[in-house]
Amino acid sequence: LEFLHRFWHHPLCDYVWFSRGRHSPENSSKNMEGQALGVQSIKIICGILENLLQAEFPEIHNCLLLNGVCVTAVVGTWLQQHFIDFLDWSEVVHAILIPMVLGVDYTVYICLAILKHLP
Repeated sequence: LEFLHRFWHHPLCDYVWFSRGRHSPENSSKNMEGQALGVQSIKIICGILENLLQAEFPEIHNCLLLNGVCVTAVVGTWLQQHFIDFLDWSEVVHAILIPMVLGVDYTVYICLAILKHLP
């Protein structure tokens, strides 16, 4: 519990704990601000991911586009749900801990790796 209290105020928290604003014990204006920050964090990550996917794996990007799959919608859902119901539990734990230890950019790398290895 002490870790969560400390992590609540860490700048990385907005990129790992997207729904944190909804559960804020503070007043409602800060609560709305926290929700907007979580949505903005997801949009930033999805935008970077889509640009990297297009540059590094154009065949995957084009295949998804031709099949009508919106990359940002899929990845945004993965991020909001922390990959639950998509990855095994041990992989979910790694997908959460790796960006906490190595930096937010690893969230993008994890999503790219998942997209690259989709059947």
